[in-house]
Amino acid sequence: MASLERVADKHDNVSLFNIQQLNQKEYIVDVNYETIYDQGDAGHNSVKDSASRMPMVKGFFNALADTDCDYFVFLNSDIILTSKVVRLIQDYDYDSISVSRLAIHDIDSIDDSEIKHGHFQVAGFDVWAVKKDWWLENVHKFPDYVYAVSAWDVDYSSRMMVLGNSLFDTEFPPGCYHIMHDEKSHDDTPDRKHNVKLFWKDWNSLCDAWHGYFYEMLEERKKLCPNYTKVGPNEQAIIDKHFKNEDIHTKCNV
Repeated sequence: MASLERVADKHDNVSLFNIQQLNQKEYIVDVNYETIYDQGDAGHNSVKDSASRMPMVKGFFNALADTDCDYFVFLNSDIILTSKVVRLIQDYDYDSISVSRLAIHDIDSIDDSEIKHGHFQVAGFDVWAVKKDWWLENVHKFPDYVYAVSAWDVDYSSRMMVLGNSLFDTEFPPGCYHIMHDEKSHDDTPDRKHNVKLFWKDWNSLCDAWHGYFYEMLEERKKLCPNYTKVGPNEQAIIDKHFKNEDIHTKCNV
């Protein structure tokens, strides 16, 4: 939340929203964000055999698109956002931007002087910036995925790339950081079965194209960095140029 507030303080045209689930228990967040609500759809009333209260992704996007905005940005709740995403919106006329996360080791605050980098997760999209009018024109082409379960992020990002003038942001400087933690989104649940079925069956050619891109990207990165963890000299120069006195200190200590 500190990173969101920092970005909003830097840009007069950024508003912050707290999305809650309609007709569900509300989570009290001690921040001055405007509260909005999704459409009430969740695993238990949308997916066969599911008893989960996990919301549906499209409800989040639709709730944001219902606000007074030109672009809306959706991000997972454990993400540290940087101003790069706002700059991409302002400087380019993309229909959408899907941002991969840079994994980092735990920090005490966004003002930590040293950040220990892990790796760029090419298949880990955690921020989406979407032009509102474009979303409203194309919303019917996006399936109902369960949130916080694997597959939906790659599918939505791939569809955005195919359907519009869109960007995969997978490069330095990072658009977002993510503190590494145990992975639960691949647990074997009815929600995951639902998501995987949508991803692999409903648009198989898209799935094939994504995996072709993904493995090609990994092979290219292997040439630069065999273990995917160290920051190369060119990347370090970009970091130093863009992040001096910027959103979050990026002195690498790998």
